[in-house]
Amino acid sequence: MPGCDLLVPIDVAELRLAVAGSAEWSVVIPNVPTFAGAVFRQQAFVFDVAANPLGLTNSNAITATLGVR
Repeated sequence: MPGCDLLVPIDVAELRLAVAGSAEWSVVIPNVPTFAGAVFRQQAFVFDVAANPLGLTNSNAITATLGVR
């Protein structure tokens, strides 16, 4: 995919279909101290046949660190 960068490792891949131009992703994280400090990263890929020969384009990436209150 020329012009696109893979910014996070591919540990899990999930397919989400867009409805009215938007797709949602959610995850339930238990409220337990064991997960404090855990880090996860996410990046999205979108089907775009005009973007490049592979027909995909990608988003920026996010990194989140879990904390406790």
